[in-house]
Amino acid sequence: PLPFPIPAVRGWAATQNLRTPAPNHCPRSIVMLFHFARKHGHLPKGQPTEADDIARAKDRGGRIGILRPADLALMLHRAPARVRLFLALGAFTGMRSSEVLRLDWKDVNFERSFITVSPEKAKTATRRLVPIHPNLMRWLAPYRNHARAVFKTPRDAGRAIAFAKKCHVEWPNNALRHSYATYRLAVTADAARVALEMGNSPQKLMTNYRELADEREGQEWFEISPAKRPKIISLPCK
Repeated sequence: PLPFPIPAVRGWAATQNLRTPAPNHCPRSIVMLFHFARKHGHLPKGQPTEADDIARAKDRGGRIGILRPADLALMLHRAPARVRLFLALGAFTGMRSSEVLRLDWKDVNFERSFITVSPEKAKTATRRLVPIHPNLMRWLAPYRNHARAVFKTPRDAGRAIAFAKKCHVEWPNNALRHSYATYRLAVTADAARVALEMGNSPQKLMTNYRELADEREGQEWFEISPAKRPKIISLPCK
């Protein structure tokens, strides 16, 4: 028997800050703790524990926010080099910010037009190949002969968000990844294909991103390139 009953475990979980973007973090941590204890002989194997009964928060499918092609184009043409690189990689690959920040230039295959997300750098711990779309290839062209890490500090993600605020662009949660999923699905109408590119599930893509944008808007997103400057620079970005 354990020294604390399930109400105590639930009570502890209730005191934690679960109103975060990851409300299941604390319950998941408790379960991992019990699994660790069982693995190391502190709990009997093959028997359920109190942690197995801890309820997890349900994903209620909150509203997905995306960027407009015009706003992204403006930021890309006004941003400093490191911010521009982060924006381009996030917007045109759909990679998670953590995956983008872990990239090395050796992961970028310019000849065959794909980026390798290795298991140790992926959230799902599985390898996948992310296509380099023609417009992204143009944004990456100045870095073709670079080596080592793409980014030097995790703060580069925060700098991109801060720059968006300077441009008075509303920045929803996971803005770049959500935008890629939305516009890519609108262009391809192929949830399985986009899911493979993003390391996600087709069901989640169809549930969250279907019909948030039309094909024309998707094409506009993937036509944003260094040579195609915005016609109207209406935001100060100061």
